[in-house]
Amino acid sequence: MESARAMEADADENPEQRGELLLEAAELWRQAGEHDRAVEVLGRVIAMGGEEGGHARVALAEALFDVDQVEDGRAQLDALRREEPSSAAPYHSAAELLEERGEQHDALTWFDLAVARLSEQELAERDHGSLSYANQVLVGRRRVRQALGLPPDELDDSLSGPGPRRHAADNVVDLARARSQRARRPENRG
Repeated sequence: MESARAMEADADENPEQRGELLLEAAELWRQAGEHDRAVEVLGRVIAMGGEEGGHARVALAEALFDVDQVEDGRAQLDALRREEPSSAAPYHSAAELLEERGEQHDALTWFDLAVARLSEQELAERDHGSLSYANQVLVGRRRVRQALGLPPDELDDSLSGPGPRRHAADNVVDLARARSQRARRPENRG
């Protein structure tokens, strides 16, 4: 627990890294079984907003799932969706959390939301190898689709390499973005 306290103190002294350090402190509190303290620290990060705030919502959902507060955990993911972070990373984290919980259909929805938030730069980096962030998101999406028994689509096929398949996948990314816009409409939220 000393590590978590030290991490919180470092966060106060390093405002540019505050969110990241508090996320790490919250994880240390959670691992130490200090659920209430972890929740309090995550609440501070959520209040900061931004990408770290999105990650904090996912971490809070995970902490709540860990103590069988499933509805409260889902509420955190719903709040994340309403906040509409511009970065793919919080959506990707939520997708992986749901995949780990065996909730494949929900995980696929979150992977699609992550794909729709990939930046032009992240998409361009796909040509630089399979370790690009965009490819990591797409591999997770393909993995979930396979687990659901869905046939590969153009986006899944785009992971095979550069060339016509990769460029055809750009259209699928555009479709994922359009689907994401529809999913964010109030009448489509559950």
